[in-house]
Amino acid sequence: MSSIIQDYFSQPKDYIDAYNKYINKKQNKKFENTKRKESKEEEIEASIYKSEIDKYNFLKLKLKDMLKNTLEYSEQEWQIEISKIVLLLFPKYFLFIDKLSIETNEGKRKELDIVLIDTTGNIDIIEIKKPQDSGILSGKYRNNYKPSSQLSGTIIQTEKYIYHLNTTAKKSEEKIKKKILETKNLDLEIHIRNPKGIIIMGRTKGLEREQLRDFEIIKRQYNNIIDIMMLVYIL
Repeated sequence: MSSIIQDYFSQPKDYIDAYNKYINKKQNKKFENTKRKESKEEEIEASIYKSEIDKYNFLKLKLKDMLKNTLEYSEQEWQIEISKIVLLLFPKYFLFIDKLSIETNEGKRKELDIVLIDTTGNIDIIEIKKPQDSGILSGKYRNNYKPSSQLSGTIIQTEKYIYHLNTTAKKSEEKIKKKILETKNLDLEIHIRNPKGIIIMGRTKGLEREQLRDFEIIKRQYNNIIDIMMLVYIL
């Protein structure tokens, strides 16, 4: 308005200059507030990233110590410790239960070592074997390494567990829910919707590049297995 009427009336005060100073002051204040907010967010992000680095360093040291002292762990102790690591590495899972006994439609009982539960109550299962220097691959067939009988047996065992969970879904959901309530004091709705399996066994120590290549081919051919992992040998 001042810029329009200044051609017709004399103004004792420069309102345009006052207005510009006012706007600049507001913008500077907003910029400073934004800058302080961003600085605080950066500080929080840096703290989170450091915590993540600390977490992975801790897991590395823990796993390194476990691999050096495998004889000190029973099979069940090894499974529990590795399951704790899995929860930290895969945030979608927030708890696990061990030694779950389910009843099949044939009236038989099957015991699952570890059941993973995600934040929405869906489950997957995990088979964990104490690592050996060898045992996950067998000899060659036409210049290709074959899965060992131990690996093949574990895969079949996992597939059968998944089959039994799917065919007894309602009953198994109640069984898992009851065990979580008893052991974790947590009332959680459980859903069995085509669960997948994870297998952790063996170790990379002593394996050649060709063996690791064939292992990658083997692990990708099973539909119901999320992953087959070997523990990396850490010097």
